[in-house]
Amino acid sequence: MKKAIAEKAGLALQDIIASSTEAALLNALAKRTAIDALIDLVSQNATALDAAVNTPDPLRAARSRAAQAMADLVRAEGGPLGVDEVAQVLGISRAAVDKRRKNDALIGIQDGARAVRYPSWQFTATGVLEGIPEALGVIGVKDPWMRLQFFLSHDRDLDATPLKALRDGRIAEVVSAAAKFGRQGEDA
Repeated sequence: MKKAIAEKAGLALQDIIASSTEAALLNALAKRTAIDALIDLVSQNATALDAAVNTPDPLRAARSRAAQAMADLVRAEGGPLGVDEVAQVLGISRAAVDKRRKNDALIGIQDGARAVRYPSWQFTATGVLEGIPEALGVIGVKDPWMRLQFFLSHDRDLDATPLKALRDGRIAEVVSAAAKFGRQGEDA
């Protein structure tokens, strides 16, 4: 089954590459990882988007928009870092980085293979952005994509994105917002 999927996806990728401009191909080649190159190529290629939108499958356009939204979330605020880069920033081992992710102190997104990518906005020059572990410890969702969405989407009560509010030092407010996120409709 994996081979069949690889062949099918490979044909689609060949079509996308064939329809891409030289500039788009060079830009994709400049990316750090293969998955980043693929995301960039697919998200920047109008032909791929047109093909997805103009296909008789009524869900294909929605899936294409969802893939674009996910790619935008990963690239937002500086893009992703690999585990080695995070380990270097934090001055800890790769295993310690993974342990922090599993203990809800960092957000990590699986890149489709076995690698985990970490949104760079959760780090500062000296470590983890203050408030990230606290917010992740109380947030009402486990899905890393939903967690990304929480930090990068405007929150009415904060009148800002939670990320901006953290950068402004409003940690207690963000932790409170995180505790409510994903729990709408629950009895208090």
